Amino acid sequence: MSEKNLLDARRKVVVDNEKKDEGGRLKRGLRIAAFLLLLSGLIGGGLGIALIIHFKSGLPSFKSADEYRPLLGTIMYAEDETKISEFAIEKRLIVSYDQLPRLLILAFIAAEDEDFFYHFGIDPKGILRAFIRNVKAGRIVEGASTITMQTARTFFLTREKSYIRKIKEVILSVFELEPNLTKEEILWLYLNQIYLGHGAYGVQQASLRYYGKNVWDLELEEMAVLAGLPKAPGRDSPFINPAGAAKRKAYVLRRMLDEGYISREEHDEALAKPIRLAETTDLFLDYAPHFAEHVRKYLYERYGEDALYTGGMQVYTTLKLDAQKYAQDALHYGLRNLDRRQGYRGAPAHIPKAKWDEFLGTLKEHYKDRPLRRNEFVYGLVTAVDDRKKECRVRVGDVEAALPLSAMVWARKPNPEVYYEWVPLQRPSQALKAGDVVMVRPTDPKGLEDSKDFRSTKPLDMDKLVWDLEQEPKAQAALLSKDPDSGYTIAMVGGYSFERSEFNRAIQACRQPGSAFKPIVYTAALEKGWHVSTIILDSPIVDGEWKEKWKPENYGEDFKGEVSMRYALQHSVNIPAIRTLDFVGIPAIRELAKRLGIRTEIQEDRSISLGSACVTPEDLVNVYAHYPLLGLEPRTVYVKTVIDRDGNILEDNRIYYDVTLDVAEKLAKLEEEALTHRKQVLSPTTAYIMTWLMTEVVNGGTASAARALGRPVGGKTGTTNDSYDAWFAGFTPHLSTAAWIGHDDNSRPLGKLETGGRAALPIWLDFMQRTLEGAPVVDFVEPPGIHWLFVDSKTGRKAIKGTPHVVKAPFKWNTAPEETMPSEGEVAPDDLYKMGGFY
Repeated sequence: MSEKNLLDARRKVVVDNEKKDEGGRLKRGLRIAAFLLLLSGLIGGGLGIALIIHFKSGLPSFKSADEYRPLLGTIMYAEDETKISEFAIEKRLIVSYDQLPRLLILAFIAAEDEDFFYHFGIDPKGILRAFIRNVKAGRIVEGASTITMQTARTFFLTREKSYIRKIKEVILSVFELEPNLTKEEILWLYLNQIYLGHGAYGVQQASLRYYGKNVWDLELEEMAVLAGLPKAPGRDSPFINPAGAAKRKAYVLRRMLDEGYISREEHDEALAKPIRLAETTDLFLDYAPHFAEHVRKYLYERYGEDALYTGGMQVYTTLKLDAQKYAQDALHYGLRNLDRRQGYRGAPAHIPKAKWDEFLGTLKEHYKDRPLRRNEFVYGLVTAVDDRKKECRVRVGDVEAALPLSAMVWARKPNPEVYYEWVPLQRPSQALKAGDVVMVRPTDPKGLEDSKDFRSTKPLDMDKLVWDLEQEPKAQAALLSKDPDSGYTIAMVGGYSFERSEFNRAIQACRQPGSAFKPIVYTAALEKGWHVSTIILDSPIVDGEWKEKWKPENYGEDFKGEVSMRYALQHSVNIPAIRTLDFVGIPAIRELAKRLGIRTEIQEDRSISLGSACVTPEDLVNVYAHYPLLGLEPRTVYVKTVIDRDGNILEDNRIYYDVTLDVAEKLAKLEEEALTHRKQVLSPTTAYIMTWLMTEVVNGGTASAARALGRPVGGKTGTTNDSYDAWFAGFTPHLSTAAWIGHDDNSRPLGKLETGGRAALPIWLDFMQRTLEGAPVVDFVEPPGIHWLFVDSKTGRKAIKGTPHVVKAPFKWNTAPEETMPSEGEVAPDDLYKMGGFY
């Protein structure tokens, strides 16, 4: 076919309304009149007209393309406008007519309705032909639906196969769509509305679903596959039935060739290309499932089911994708390390040797040709165990490599009472035997020595391949982080795997915080007049009747005597916290906890001073966020803006300095901020002194590992009795974060020596280091009303010349330690009796 002839053929689908003259409209009107006469003659003149009027009266009208209001789902975006989730009954993305490739339009016309631009909504010859075939078959085997009729059915009718529905299609097509819309508008509606399989409605959504690209970027062979789907999108899906999809693709290409829409060369080239589909991904699971589900619930409660699933809302959240990835990595890394310290629970399955080939074939089929990656776990079969060589041989499909003893030295039998370093594995046969199914991670000898290789994306040298023994962690963890000032929640991980458990531990889990609750106790004491050098006696307490005594102890099971408030919090000494609660009073502690954002019930019990009341990670983040804000109530924001399908802003929670605001919006937000009264929960001096106290926990106390962050940071570890829960909550001037780790059912402890500083703080630190990398280093703001004194680091007494261990500490104006350190040889006053109400 010459280029001129090809061009002339393509002009059969004129898309410019200017080319429709009045003569064309007259011809269409004459065709409609002719059809009415024919139909009336067939069914009896006036009876036919009456029938049309009867059916038309019960059908909707459609006067303009502007009336098109398709069902649109809610799309959720991260802070950088990356799409992270979609909630919809019909997943659809609307594109304009100009964005639809001409060849794509031609493909659908060739496959579905070759005379689309020449008929008035129906094809009489096609209807007659279908009627005869259906009568002969005794059932409906052919529909003869034009694109206009399919559009009418898609909008207003069901897919039920019946003559009544067909009559309604005809009436809607002839009397509503064709007279009121241009051919281009009908095509635009059709291509945006039609169902094309796997939850994809419209060609744009289908293009992204099957090929991971926009519709205007499709190749000819890809267009042909999409155009072949309307007839049976489930049966001919290229995901489910590649052969059927290829057959339909060939049919569409042949029809395009027959109609002169493509050349023989184009046809042959497109036909020869295999169907290559994009990897299927689930946005919801890929990015931040616990975060997205939390926001979904909020939207459902606020806007209702219809708005959420069919209203076409655009939701812009506070989630930072980098921070979210760092949070997920840190949580997985921390759980993996904890799980290894607890020991190896054994192979998940054992395969008899007679079935090895079958099992290995199954593994090969499952993993196919997917390349091995350092940051992925795979299942393999132990084919040999050699204690002399100190290795096992593990095969994954066709790939076999060594699992050296150094990669499984942790695989002792679990025993929570025994510290893992005391009983390393001596021989591979102590843990595995031939035929065991094991989870392994591909790496190389250097990777076994690198603790961060676990999440490396560096390519593997298959000649150096070795396996690292792994197992799914039993414990769970959660992490939540937000900017205290804006309230923007930048990361949330509610557990090891959303697929394994949808329960959001960052929001829903109420767990005992242990010593992470103590800052609330000491904050209450500061408000009642104590200071960082107030001396508290660390000595045994026995409470209650002799038969039911409560005898709290310190973690180290020893007592320090007189200690300052600073020392007591820094080293998380229990007895001083109880004595502080006795001074302040339980009601005051409970009231303060509520003011600081604890929404769970705080029981009237002295043990709350040690963190016996349960809290959620979200609440603890809010508590700690008060301190860098100098006592102001922090915001909590998950959703920045909600915009409806027409561009109206339904909700706007952005802070005045948000980068997405234009100048006018910033001015409006500044005015709104000036008129908003933010509650002052704590006095600025109290909040600042507590901030300093928690920086001392990091500088020389139970959270010393957090110093690796290399910037001002405050925080507190938390560990419950027998290490059932481990916490670290901490903050910088612009980020408040909490990490928790434990077992969901609370049925067993985390293990020997698994404290908040050992189990939870590494997760927190890993996340914070990566999230704050490159951020400016700033200090906490000091409010007016603070003065500084040098005091003894343990007792808090004023230091004098020669005091060996001093620290510069903040005090409110008009407060200071009453005692000074004694000179050498001088006996210190006995404060035991002076403390009175302090014990």
